[in-house]
Amino acid sequence: MPGRAPSQGIATGPQNGNSIATAPPERKESDSRFTAGFAIAPTWNAFFSDGRIIRGFASQLRFGMETYTVPMIWGLELRPEWDGTLGVFRLPITLSVGRNDKYRFFGGPVLSVGDPTLQTIDGPRTYSNGTTWFGAAGVTIAPVSIKVATGNLAPYAELAWQSYFPYNNSLNLGADFAAGLRFSTGLRYTWKFTDK
Repeated sequence: MPGRAPSQGIATGPQNGNSIATAPPERKESDSRFTAGFAIAPTWNAFFSDGRIIRGFASQLRFGMETYTVPMIWGLELRPEWDGTLGVFRLPITLSVGRNDKYRFFGGPVLSVGDPTLQTIDGPRTYSNGTTWFGAAGVTIAPVSIKVATGNLAPYAELAWQSYFPYNNSLNLGADFAAGLRFSTGLRYTWKFTDK
């Protein structure tokens, strides 16, 4: 009688007491996580007629969401700022967006308190009040971060446009550039929370 052909079946269970390794579950596309944080930074003077290097201080309270279906970070920031060069307190409320937390663009309305005045060699140069529905826009750059306690600490730089326009019709590009520009470098701390 012809012999029976050997079995061609594939083992599907544990062999010799060994278990089959399973891959860790993948993150679902619908998953997201919330973020919160704060930041503070000195603002540097771009116009040295008053002899000061530090112009003021900028800070942030940050809230946001990181999504994975379309990899993006969406944020809302409250940004109290003191501008000692112009003599104003600013309160921008901005929306921000970025593909990650390293580079984010922001913009939004501003409440400005004070009479913005820049001291120049030609005398005081006054500007319009910066309160407007679109009074701030800029970019935040934070290429590196380190884990500290339950969050991430990151040095960052920020370049922002401010809506101040001169009342004086005389030309002074340097003064007007300085009045409308803010450059800050500082530290920010961020927590990230899963939605599960």
